[in-house]
Amino acid sequence: MFFRFFFFILALTLLLDVYSYQAVRTLTRDSSDRTQLIVRVIFWSITALTVLALLITLIRPVLFGHRIWRFSMMAFFSVFYIPKIFAVVFLLLDDLIRLFRWLFGQMRPKPPGTVVNPISRSKFLSQSGLLLAGFVFFNLVYGIVRGAYDFQVKRYTLRFKNLPRSFDGFRLIQISDIHTGSFINKEPVRRAIRMINKEQADLILFTGDLVNSASEEANEYVPLFAELRAAMGVYSIKGNHDYGDYNQWHSAEEKQADQHLLDQHHRSMGWTLLKDRTVALERNGESIALIGMENWGRSFQQYGSLEKACEGADKYPFRILMSHDPTCFEEQVLKERPDIDLTLSGHTHGMQFGVKAGNFEWSPVSAIYKYWAGLYKVGEQYLNVNRGFGFIGYPGRVGILPEITVIELKCV
Repeated sequence: MFFRFFFFILALTLLLDVYSYQAVRTLTRDSSDRTQLIVRVIFWSITALTVLALLITLIRPVLFGHRIWRFSMMAFFSVFYIPKIFAVVFLLLDDLIRLFRWLFGQMRPKPPGTVVNPISRSKFLSQSGLLLAGFVFFNLVYGIVRGAYDFQVKRYTLRFKNLPRSFDGFRLIQISDIHTGSFINKEPVRRAIRMINKEQADLILFTGDLVNSASEEANEYVPLFAELRAAMGVYSIKGNHDYGDYNQWHSAEEKQADQHLLDQHHRSMGWTLLKDRTVALERNGESIALIGMENWGRSFQQYGSLEKACEGADKYPFRILMSHDPTCFEEQVLKERPDIDLTLSGHTHGMQFGVKAGNFEWSPVSAIYKYWAGLYKVGEQYLNVNRGFGFIGYPGRVGILPEITVIELKCV
C-alpha cells in the first residue's frame, strides 16, 4: 500500500510537470536562448528534487515517520504542486478551445491551395494560469510561515430557555483537531495554551483528533497539554484519526495496545475521555449533562452510538454533546435527539484553505459538508464546528485559521 501510494504520487507529479511546462514554454518562446535555458533548468530541477525525495522515501519508508522529513515533504509538495493544479485548469481550457477550433475547421470546406496554419497555444490563457499559480504559491508559503499558528479566538454568546440559573454566564472553551503528529515546533503550541488558560474558562472541551495515526505522536506534547486549566476540568473525545485506522499495524493486538496508550495520554494530561458516556456538570446545586460520543461520521468507520452516549442524559434540563464529525449532527442529532441543546464538532478543519472577507467565508470543503465551520442554529439546536487547532497534510492554513472557541451560556 505504501509503495503503491508513492508510485501514484510520482506519476501524478510527473504528469503535472509535463503538462504545466507547456505554459512556461509558451510564455518564454520569444525570450533569448539564455533565458529559456535558465527557466528550463529551474523548472526541471524542482521536478528532479521531487523525484529524488520520493525515491529516498521509497527506499527508506521509515523516513516518512520522522516529523521534519514528513513536514518538509508536505510543504514542498503543497507549494510547488497545488499551484500547478490551478494552472492546469487554464491549460485544459485552452486545449479544449484549440480542439473545437480544429474540429470546426475540419468541417468547413477550404478553397484549393489554402494553407492551414497550426493553432498555437493561447498566450493569454497560459499567462492567466501562471499568474493564478503564482498567487496560490505565495499564499501557500505564507500559510505555512504564518497561517499555521495564527490562533484566532472566536467568541459566541448563546441564550437558552432551559439553562439552569446556576449556569447563567457559564463559559466553556472548545478546541479540536490538534494533530500533534504534524507539529515540529512546540513554542506556538505553548503560546496557544497560554491563550486558552488566560480565558479562565469554567470548562475546556476537546472534540477529537489528538494524533494523526498513532499514540507516539503525542508523547512529547503530553506535558504541554497537561497545563490546560479550567475550573471544572478538561473533557475529551476521540476523532477519526485517533483509532489507528490510518496506520499499518502488524496485528490487531498491536493496534489495540496503541489505543490503550492513547487513552493513557488523555489521563496523563488530566483529561476525562468520554466514550459514549454522559456525565453531570454540577454548579451551585444544579446540573447539566455533558455527552461524549465516540466518532460517528457519514464517510468514516462508525464507532459511536448516540443512543448509548445519551443514556442517563434525559434527567438533566440541558444537554451538551461532543461529537467529532458534524455529519452526526446532520444525520442523527437533528432526527433523533431534538433535546440536545448544543453540539460541538470539528473534523473539517475548514479544509485549512478558504476565503474570508467580513462575514463572508467560503472553502472548497463546503461542497462536501453542509456544516463545515462556525456556529449554526437549526430550530432551537446549536452546532459549533471548530476550525481546528492544528493541521494535517498541507502544513499551513490560508484564510481558515486555527481556532480557539469561547462559548458563554446565558439564560433567556
